[in-house]
Amino acid sequence: MNKNKIFSSVMLGGFMVLLLFAISGKANAWWEPKRFENITWHWQLSGDLDTTRDVDMYDIDLFETSKSTIQALKNDGKIVICYFSAGSLEFTDNDREIPARADSPPFPKPYADITGNVVENYNKELWLDIRAGNVLENKIKPTIQGRLDLALEKGCDGVEVDNVNEYEVDDDDPTELPVQNEDFSPGTTGFDPIVTVNDQLLYNKWLASEAHARGLSIGLKNNIYQASDLVYDFDWALNEMCYQYTSDEDEYYECDYYDSFDNANKAVFGVEFNLEKGEFCEKANEKGRYWAKKNLILDEFQDNCNENKNYIITEDVSVYFGLTPIYRLYNKSNGVHLYTRGKYDGNKILSKWSDFEFTDGEPAFYASLTDDGTTPIYRLYNTRTGVHLYTRGVEDRDKILSKWSDFEFTDGEPAFYASLY
Repeated sequence: MNKNKIFSSVMLGGFMVLLLFAISGKANAWWEPKRFENITWHWQLSGDLDTTRDVDMYDIDLFETSKSTIQALKNDGKIVICYFSAGSLEFTDNDREIPARADSPPFPKPYADITGNVVENYNKELWLDIRAGNVLENKIKPTIQGRLDLALEKGCDGVEVDNVNEYEVDDDDPTELPVQNEDFSPGTTGFDPIVTVNDQLLYNKWLASEAHARGLSIGLKNNIYQASDLVYDFDWALNEMCYQYTSDEDEYYECDYYDSFDNANKAVFGVEFNLEKGEFCEKANEKGRYWAKKNLILDEFQDNCNENKNYIITEDVSVYFGLTPIYRLYNKSNGVHLYTRGKYDGNKILSKWSDFEFTDGEPAFYASLTDDGTTPIYRLYNTRTGVHLYTRGVEDRDKILSKWSDFEFTDGEPAFYASLY
């Protein structure tokens, strides 16, 4: 970042001293990925791990991946997320007597006291009893804490916790949440009384707090119906197949449940197993989400939607005490420049229109977003050429709009404020 450029730009609004104090690290110590940051990633839970991917983030198995492999990935500049199940107990045998994971401390025997029915489609996996009570506090949480400790010890940057939507198995219509059907008989988890909405919320919030206490990032896996309740507890989300269950004919859209994460500017990752990229990539890219085509077994194959996308604005902090960076984007098709405010808006344009590119490497200048006695700068759109014009003050804005019918003003507010002296 060119500090001389910051000084000269900041003098426009008189914020030079404030800016120096505002440049700092992230609010939290753990990874907090955002939308529209062109995060490339690789999710692999089976087969020989492909460590050669040119991506930003790896999501891999906590138990099956060695500490040395995790460290090698981190040395290569990768964020490493480690997967484990927080809602089930996995076994190596069909009799479900030998746990598949070397936990410390281990889940206590007899396993029948802490587990329910078989997880659908996974004969060697049983639901854990996450209902509020003695079993959860004394027999399950200590082992889950041990798994988080292992993630920290191995050097993971964060965790993907699976099977954190257990309550849905016991509810015949989760779209009606948080109303629980009082007459609903014990569900397929095998617990009586059933795992309730509140049981799940309390458990998931506990998972997030435990991860953060260790400086670990944590993602919300599936559990779309509680996304809005958990958006400020979890740092990002991960979904499987929500675009497959989305169509114009549906009364609700599964992927829309992640709008709460979008609104909080938090990253949403996802995969589709049965759709082709042309059926979901454009939708995901428009939202600033990170989607990919995967095989159901989650092996080394992955085809990211945003591979080779031109998001390259990487400023970590977009607003410094009322100042925002203004970026200059170049339109290769017509040779003109567009100025846009903030990393979010800039990357949204770059992701949606391939004609634009960002080559400056830094903001063109900084400006104020508040009316501090300086002059408002308005952005007008030319409907004929498709380019924007920036003009100062209401008088100049209205003069252009009245004289040239090609221009329109749709923003409803100034783009930013600047000093004229």
